[in-house]
Amino acid sequence: LVDIGDKNAADALVGVQFVIDPADRRELEDGEWWAEDLIGRRVESVDGVVLGSVSDVVTGSAQNRLVVRGDDGSRFEVPFVDELVPTVQDDRIVVDLPDGLTDV
Repeated sequence: LVDIGDKNAADALVGVQFVIDPADRRELEDGEWWAEDLIGRRVESVDGVVLGSVSDVVTGSAQNRLVVRGDDGSRFEVPFVDELVPTVQDDRIVVDLPDGLTDV
């Protein structure tokens, strides 16, 4: 990015995706995850009901959201905040959702 010296040069980069080798990523602190590492994880309610799996992570200005796809093709988004997502483990994500959030 050193050679990007003006707005026109920066505008030329709109839509470009920058990637780095996973080995070159910084170490994460407790409670941090790389979005791509969440994709595919099973999503369960606090009662143990499987709701689907994470199909995408939407980055937002106020908060990120997990996009969950059910086995039946349904889709809903969960704000990725501690109150709604109390547990993130290697194989699953536990969510504590208010009534109606999955009714999409």
